[in-house]
Amino acid sequence: MLTDDFWIQPAKGFTDRTRGRTEEEILKIESTIGFRFPELYRDLMKIQNGGHLRRRAYPFEDGIQELFYNNAKLDPIFVGSVVNVLQELSEFMDEEEIEELVQTEINHMDRLIIVSSMYGHSYMCFDYGWHEETVRSEPEVCFFDMERGNGFEEYLRVESFEKLVSELVYYGYESTSFYIGIRSSLSIDAIIDVLAVQWSVKFQEHTTDRYGWFNFDKWFSGELEITSDLSFHIVVSPNQHRSGTYLFQNHADNTFVIEIVPTQKDATSERDSTEYAVVINNLLLKLKEKEITASILLVPFDES
Repeated sequence: MLTDDFWIQPAKGFTDRTRGRTEEEILKIESTIGFRFPELYRDLMKIQNGGHLRRRAYPFEDGIQELFYNNAKLDPIFVGSVVNVLQELSEFMDEEEIEELVQTEINHMDRLIIVSSMYGHSYMCFDYGWHEETVRSEPEVCFFDMERGNGFEEYLRVESFEKLVSELVYYGYESTSFYIGIRSSLSIDAIIDVLAVQWSVKFQEHTTDRYGWFNFDKWFSGELEITSDLSFHIVVSPNQHRSGTYLFQNHADNTFVIEIVPTQKDATSERDSTEYAVVINNLLLKLKEKEITASILLVPFDES
């Protein structure tokens, strides 16, 4: 399903701001803005009210480009919080300045509903027909950059929100980790003991929150040298935060998660994710007879 593992759940747990919206709440917001959201967007907002995406990159401009970076996320929705581009620009531009941005015969900026402020210099919008005579019932998705061209340049358009979500991939400088799910009745300390022996890794225990992304009693990290040129930074943690949310909510049967970040010293001979996956699978084979069931949950997209 397109909703599976879409969101990164908040480590500290859901609040009234981040919890999923109810059907009644969404209807009130839609009544305020005058448009109905796409069905997939409504479903996602019922799971979690905005936040960071697991898959952040999209194929465009002859390659894969990371769309959601530098803390970019989908904005939470509340009555009064969802605005259109005309309302947003009117906060710091007069009517003449706004008209100069887009010199077209048909210009309905109030039909551009902002669903993400991205990273502060861009907007992701639902376009209900801002260049069309009639209003669209199903919006297209468009992205605008406030620093390109005349200060309001569209750089990506997708025919529907469902198409956008279905084609998002786990790729980019913020999406380089491999994630392995672990199902076992063993404690995390016992898991670490097995990994230390089977993988020849010395682990260090941590109780910090790891930049706000973790909320565990403890987690572990270690370094594994694969070759003279390649090493793996390994992080082992529970899957479920103390708050009740998960690292991978659609894989709640996995008690622990292993994160592996490959590091290659010689960038000129960089391996692709398929080669890393082969090495990782060989490591997982060593756990088969140790009461540990391991499966790969997420692998960086290989553009080649």
